Amino acid sequence: MVARFAVKSRRAYLLMPWGRVGSNVLLSMFGDNPLVHVENEPLTVIGGKKSEPDLAQKSWYIKSISEDISKPVLLMNLSIRSILDHNFFLNELAKERGAEFIFLSRKNLAHIAFSVLKARHYAELHKARFGRETWAVKAGREIKAQTPVRISKFMELIDLIESDKIQFDTYRKRLGGVDIYYSDIQMSLSMVVEELCGRFDIPVPSSKPQFVKAITRPYEDEFEGYAELVEHISEVRPDLLRYF
Repeated sequence: MVARFAVKSRRAYLLMPWGRVGSNVLLSMFGDNPLVHVENEPLTVIGGKKSEPDLAQKSWYIKSISEDISKPVLLMNLSIRSILDHNFFLNELAKERGAEFIFLSRKNLAHIAFSVLKARHYAELHKARFGRETWAVKAGREIKAQTPVRISKFMELIDLIESDKIQFDTYRKRLGGVDIYYSDIQMSLSMVVEELCGRFDIPVPSSKPQFVKAITRPYEDEFEGYAELVEHISEVRPDLLRYF
């Protein structure tokens, strides 16, 4: 089967508005799959290391989709927040014929902000304990500690998340595709993987997820200052209370 697709792989794009939507858990199910080549959200790294970050992103993208991959599926994970030239990527992705577009998102905007804060705190703790910073929590490397919440930082994150969601919806409307939500992954990761494998026309992998949830306790126990944050939200953004 691999030899059959050796010249040109079928392309699939996992698009997400920001990180912290379950992509690590989902992609870990395909990372070791001999039939799938995963390009995992490299745009932030690429852009951050170059003097002309937007040009670097474009060059990487063109090179990646032009290379011959000896696997049936090229699965590219792109964070909309990381993209610097949306016109370029929208136009290029719109040219793709036969590609699968998967839109991975999360409905609870407050939980996204909490997840970002938890991930940043975890990265700091992980570096102190293991010598390397990482945002994703691997099984066996969980760190139980309350995460402090600064109200100003939380509100800043909410503004960014709402803005990025508007941009994300532009991609969804232009490209079309299948929607997958964080809640779907929580409910049944195996069903989500099975659906994607059906779209990729490959067997369902026997892999187990390498990553686990960073937040495992009620939010009021997980975050220091949670009650004060909810009180502030009720005063300045009561429309957000539905997420708490």
